Amino acid sequence: MDSEVMNGSPSHEGIMTARAAIRLLLTVVFLGHLVKWIMMPTNTFWLIWLPDIRAKAYSTYFGEQGATLLLYTFPILFIAALGCVCLHLGRKSGDYSTGSNDENHLMALWKRPMLVKGPLGIVTGIEMTFFTMFIALVVWYFSSYIHGGFAEITRESRIISVVAYRAHLGG
Repeated sequence: MDSEVMNGSPSHEGIMTARAAIRLLLTVVFLGHLVKWIMMPTNTFWLIWLPDIRAKAYSTYFGEQGATLLLYTFPILFIAALGCVCLHLGRKSGDYSTGSNDENHLMALWKRPMLVKGPLGIVTGIEMTFFTMFIALVVWYFSSYIHGGFAEITRESRIISVVAYRAHLGG
């Protein structure tokens, strides 16, 4: 490696500052993406946010699908592209350190195997935590969706469905 890079030259410090800014931006975009998924089964998302997004994202090229593309694919593609830039800057600066020894020690606790014999093979603490959070999000999402669906059922629609059911049975 170059002695300038090791001595903390201004260009090296600038690259490290740019990498820190990119990481912060990626974190904000990812957290916003998670908030979108958490808010999706609520009425606030469907009645307030989505119509506003669809009105602003309508284009002649994508049409109605423009809002869907914007909501679901753009954040992930943006994170991937900026992640590549961040990795490229890290390779340019020659900084391959992953953190202090204290951080490595705390991360080592999460990287220990929690489940060894199971259908998923060896599962670490980090993987188990994210799996548990994913299952909690899926359960909450579908329970909120079903709860919102049942709230829209009116007495008249129940009577109509009972009449249609009896007519179908021939009685």
